[in-house]
Amino acid sequence: MHALFEFLAAGAWEKLDGRHQDFAAFRCRACGQAYCERCWSVGEPEYEDGFYDRTGGRCPCGHTQTLDD
Repeated sequence: MHALFEFLAAGAWEKLDGRHQDFAAFRCRACGQAYCERCWSVGEPEYEDGFYDRTGGRCPCGHTQTLDD
């Protein structure tokens, strides 16, 4: 876990991308920018067969991606 904080501090996004997606969900993979949760337009949680499936969002540049699954 300590290495994740070192990657964040150094801005080594490519190293975060290779790890679990949830550790880098704040970063838009399309434009490469990191945004706080207030910057993202977060959609409603999506459910499949009554179970939580995912939550998507759109960065300030308009790119969409899954933020949580």
